[in-house]
Amino acid sequence: MSMWNTVQFFRDPLGTLQRQVAAQGRLSEMEITLSRSGVKGTLLAIGPEYNQQILSDTKVFYAITTSPPPNTAAQRLTQGVVYLNGEHHKQQRRLIMPAFHKKEVDGYAQDMIAVTQRLMDHWRPGQRVNMIDEMTSLTMGIVIKTLFGLDLDKEGYALGDLLEEWLALSSSIAGSIIPRSLPGSPARRLIAVSERIEVTVRELLAQKRTRLDDSRDVVSMLMKTHDEDGTQMSDAEVMANANLLYLAGHETSANALTWALFLLAQHPDVMANVLDELEGELHGSPPTLEQVGKLKLLDGVISETLRLFPPVSFITKTVAEPVTVGGHDLPEGATVMVSHFLTHRLPELYPQPDRFMPERWFSLDPAPYEYIPFSAGPRRCIGATFATLEMKIVLAMLLQRYRFSVIPNAGIQASFFFLLRARQVPMLIQTQDRQFRREAIRGNIVSLIDLA
Repeated sequence: MSMWNTVQFFRDPLGTLQRQVAAQGRLSEMEITLSRSGVKGTLLAIGPEYNQQILSDTKVFYAITTSPPPNTAAQRLTQGVVYLNGEHHKQQRRLIMPAFHKKEVDGYAQDMIAVTQRLMDHWRPGQRVNMIDEMTSLTMGIVIKTLFGLDLDKEGYALGDLLEEWLALSSSIAGSIIPRSLPGSPARRLIAVSERIEVTVRELLAQKRTRLDDSRDVVSMLMKTHDEDGTQMSDAEVMANANLLYLAGHETSANALTWALFLLAQHPDVMANVLDELEGELHGSPPTLEQVGKLKLLDGVISETLRLFPPVSFITKTVAEPVTVGGHDLPEGATVMVSHFLTHRLPELYPQPDRFMPERWFSLDPAPYEYIPFSAGPRRCIGATFATLEMKIVLAMLLQRYRFSVIPNAGIQASFFFLLRARQVPMLIQTQDRQFRREAIRGNIVSLIDLA
């Protein structure tokens, strides 16, 4: 029964979680097994009190590690901070943090502006696009530039292409089902792509060492930073963390930007007010760092987008030692799950939780474990400041120049497996003429947003 329920969960994660909460409440045992420890079942824990216990105690609740083939490039590239635990995680996080200090992040603003400008210059009024593809290309360009110091339309393209292939293969469900022994299997292809990434990045690190003092990208910062005792990252650690920072800072931002444009297109009054704010403050120009802090409504749009569509819909943790959660005694090796998506839809925290209401953030000040788009606690996303600045700059520039509308009767299916995304968000790009209107749409998206 557990295996069947686990398969059903992978087919429809959100539906499974919603049905579980409706039938058993916000704290209950699920008959699904997501751990390789041999302990069956998963405890679903929804709400800020459980978020706080599980996300704040990194000694008891471990990040679930990946299981690529041992002693391969595929394994080495997953040995970054996201999948580490204990003291090793703390040490790696300390070494990464300086690259994402606000002062450093502010220095990436001009790169964000330049990449966004190139995309806008490429678009033409009347063009139909799949917005998720456009935003994926945009955020790839930004992260390749800020992370590696490369231009996507020049030397960075080959590396970006490899990293995209790695992402697709590493997140493939087929990869965990099809035996690695079969020729052409996803697992074999992942190893081959990982080896090519290692070679490419190792050559890049060698080049950077010749001009390290003059470089300001994230990878250069990782190569220069050292701990209090003088410890620095090895090349293998730099490569693993760069790989995971690319994955964490690329697709998640693309999804968030796409959802923001979709929500604004479907809420004409909000869009008109946002444009009033942008034009009144920016007068058609990209925002300066000082101006970014003055865009109150845009800030509310971003916060509300991340509430309704948090980049990560749920996460699981492995219990490292026996613990009690809400009266449930859990053994070592047990699995617990918290959901950002379901927490953000609790009506006692967010009245009318399915409505897109950016103005609620003018007075709303949720506690750290009530609003968790970037998780919370000691493992809160290192790149949260970077992602927020990126969204503000990109949206401020795009919305002043173009009007975006959803293609009428488009079928939009939100996908909920860890990352919260959609494969198709068909939109029409027009010169900004303020002719805002909501369009009829289809797909499971209509059950996730109250557009009344």
